[in-house]
Amino acid sequence: MQKNLLFVVLSLFIFSVTDCNREKVDVTYTKDIQPIVVSHCAGCHNCANYSSTKTLLKKPTLLGRIKHKIGYRGMPQSYKLPDAEIEKICCWIKANYPQ
Repeated sequence: MQKNLLFVVLSLFIFSVTDCNREKVDVTYTKDIQPIVVSHCAGCHNCANYSSTKTLLKKPTLLGRIKHKIGYRGMPQSYKLPDAEIEKICCWIKANYPQ
């Protein structure tokens, strides 16, 4: 029983690792991030271009906020971004903000 539980827990951990941790993912501002920002962020935030978006996304609380983690005020406030879009943002940050 304990072996089965350990297998399930390890499996969930392995599959929860992000795609950008498992392989090289080609995420760029123009192709991936700009459409997300225009759709979900630009209405309330001044992030109309690469530079302002990069500044906004470098804030240390950003990932907690877009993931709606406990202890953070969620962004966007009225809904959570789709996981695929959050993943793209995380990969973009991890890749050092490619344009």
